[in-house]
Amino acid sequence: MEIFRTREREEAYSWSSSATCVLHHNCIPVFVDIDFKTMNIDVNKIEEKITEKTKGIIVVHLHGLPVEMDKVLKIAEKYKLKIIEDACQAHGAKYKGKNVGNFGDSAAFSFNQNKCLCSGEGGMFVTNNEEIYNKAKMLWSFGETRAPLENRDYHAYALGWMYRNNDLTAAFGRAQLKKLDWYLEVQKKNAAVLTDILKEVEGLILPFVPEECEHNWYNYTIRLDMDYFGVKNEKRKFRDYVLKAIQAEGVKW
Repeated sequence: MEIFRTREREEAYSWSSSATCVLHHNCIPVFVDIDFKTMNIDVNKIEEKITEKTKGIIVVHLHGLPVEMDKVLKIAEKYKLKIIEDACQAHGAKYKGKNVGNFGDSAAFSFNQNKCLCSGEGGMFVTNNEEIYNKAKMLWSFGETRAPLENRDYHAYALGWMYRNNDLTAAFGRAQLKKLDWYLEVQKKNAAVLTDILKEVEGLILPFVPEECEHNWYNYTIRLDMDYFGVKNEKRKFRDYVLKAIQAEGVKW
C-alpha cells in the first residue's frame, strides 16, 4: 500500500480495498510512501516500516504498472514476510517478462465492469500454496471446508463470507480471457499514440514506465507540473479548475 504526501497534507494513495481487507481480518495496515515517478509503492522505503509485528507486504500494481518486485522479494525473504499482490488493475502487466500475480504468496485480480478483464463483477484469488488455498476456500464459502458441489456438513470452521461466483458470469469471464491479449495490444497502441500527442505539451507529467516493466495501460495517468505553473499552495483547487476548463472545452469526464 502507498501513502502520498503533498505540501498541504498527507494522504493515502491507493484503492481503499487494499487497506480495508487488512482491517477486515483484525490487523492494522501500515502505509509506505510512493515513488513519485511511478506512483507505486517506493520499494526503498518498505524496510523502514517493518516491525516485529509485521506479517506481510501488500504490493499494489496501481494503474496497471508493476511494482519493482525484486526488491520486495528480497525484503520479504529477509524478514520472513508474506507477499500479497493486489493485481486488480494489472491483468497481463509484466515485470521482467513475468506476469504480475506470480511473484507473491498470493494475488487478487478484479473482474469489475471497468477492468481490462471484465466479467461484470467479481474477481479471482490465485496462489501456488496449498495451505493458503485451503484457507481461502473457507473464506469463499461461509467458513466451510467443502465446495458447494460436495457433501456439506454445514459446520463453519473459520470466519467466512459468500464469495461464490455464478456460472453465467464465469462463462462471460472465460470468453473475455480469450480476447485479453488483443485488448492489451490495443491499449498499448492507444497509449503510445496519446503519449506522442501529449509529449510536446508543457506543464504535463506523463506516465513513467521503468525499463523492466510492461504496463497494461488500465489507466493513463496525467499529472500537472505544479512548479511549471508556479502553484505553491492549494494544488488540489488548481487541479480542479484545470479539469473544469477542460470539460468546458467539451472533453467528457
